[in-house]
Amino acid sequence: MTPEGEKNHELPKLAEAVEEALRTWKPSLGEARARLIVLPSGVEVLQVRLELGLLQMAVHGRPDGTRVDSFATLHDAISAGGMGSSDFSLSSRLRLESAQFQRRAEAWLEARLPERAITDADLSLRSLGTAARVASSAEDRVALRAIAAARVPLVALRVRAEAAALLAAGLGERVRANIDAGLERLRAAARDASLGDSFEVLSEVILLRAMRDNLVPKLPGSARTELESRLRAAVFSENYELAAILRDELRLS
Repeated sequence: MTPEGEKNHELPKLAEAVEEALRTWKPSLGEARARLIVLPSGVEVLQVRLELGLLQMAVHGRPDGTRVDSFATLHDAISAGGMGSSDFSLSSRLRLESAQFQRRAEAWLEARLPERAITDADLSLRSLGTAARVASSAEDRVALRAIAAARVPLVALRVRAEAAALLAAGLGERVRANIDAGLERLRAAARDASLGDSFEVLSEVILLRAMRDNLVPKLPGSARTELESRLRAAVFSENYELAAILRDELRLS
C-alpha cells in the first residue's frame, strides 16, 4: 500500500475516534477542556473540546501534523537554507505556523501540562522571530508591525505557563517574582509593538496581575472562601487559565 493509501486507510479510524470524543467527552464547568489521549492507532494527540466541536492536534512537530519538505517546520526549512529567505510569502506562512504553536501551547496549559506549554510558546516565538527577519529582508513594514503585535500575547502566554509550572513543582512562593519579571518582558514587547502608552490596560497585563494578586502562600478560612469565589467567577467567565491556577492554589492551601 502506498503512503497515501495508508493515510487514507487511517481516516475512518480517525473519524471514529473524533466521533467517540464528541459523544462521550463533555467537560462540565471547571473541568479541563483539553486532554492528551492515545488514539486506537496508538498515536498520541492533544484534543480541545469546543462548544461546537473538537480540535485535535499532533503533539510532535507542527500541530497540524504536516511537514515542510523533509523538515518538521517551516522555520527549520528556512534555517537549513531549504527555502529562499527573500520569498515575500514566507513571513505570512511563518506567522501562521507561529499561531499553530501558540494554540497548542494554550491547550497544553488547559490540559495542566505547563512544561509542554512553555516549549510550544518558545517554538511560536521562534517562528515569529524568523518571520521578522524575512519581513525585514523584504522591507515589509506592515508584516513587521503585525509580528510585533503578535509577540505581546505570546509573551504573556509564556509567563502564565511558567507560573503554572512553578505551582506544579510546589514552588508557589516563586510565582509572584516570576510574574513580576514576566510583566517587564511584556512591557518591552508592548513598547516594540507601539503599545507602551496603553500597557496598563492591556488584557494580558490585567490577567497576569490578577494571577499574581490571587496567589497567596497560606490561606486562612476567610481568604479561602474568597479564593473559591474568585474561582467560580473565573469559571463563569470562561477564564480557564486563571481558574486552573486558582484550583492549584486551593489544593496547596
